Amino acid sequence: MKKIKPIQWIAGLLLAAGLAYGGWYALRYYIAPSLALTEIQPETLAQQPVDMRQWKGKRIFVNYFATWCRPCVREMPMMAEVMQSMDTSKYVFVCISQEPIEKIAAFQERMQLPFRFVHSRIPFKENGVYSFPQSFIFDENGTLLSSKVGSWKSEEELRNALTEN
Repeated sequence: MKKIKPIQWIAGLLLAAGLAYGGWYALRYYIAPSLALTEIQPETLAQQPVDMRQWKGKRIFVNYFATWCRPCVREMPMMAEVMQSMDTSKYVFVCISQEPIEKIAAFQERMQLPFRFVHSRIPFKENGVYSFPQSFIFDENGTLLSSKVGSWKSEEELRNALTEN
C-alpha cells in the first residue's frame, strides 16, 4: 500500500473545504429558499402590518429588492409592463425592501412604478434571502409555485412564470 504524504493530506483537506464552501455559497446566494407566504412579514410605508394572506384568490408576485441594486432597478420597468398587461383582479405585485422606509418611499416617488412597495419587518436573511433581486410567485392558495434568484431576462419570461401551473 502506498503511503500518503502530509502535503497530499493537506491538499485533500483544502480541496474538501473549498468544495464545502462552494456548495454553501451556491445554496446561500444562487438558490432561492423555499419560502412560505406567511413567513413574509412586511409593513406598509405608513408602518402598518401587511397580511400577505389578504390576497388569497390572487396570484402573488413578490420581489425582494434594494434601491441601490442596479439589476433590481433595471428590471422594474419591465416588471411594470408585465403587471399592466395582466388582469389586476387576478394578480398582485409586491416589492419588498429592508431599507429604511424613507428611502423606499423616495425610490417609489422617483420611479413612479405601479407596485405595492413595502418594508420588511424582519431582516431578509431570516427568510433565507441573501441576494437581490429575488422573486417568488405564489398561487391563489398561497402555495409557492416558483422562485428566481436574479433578474428577469424578458417580459415573456416573467409572464410565462406568472401564468404557468
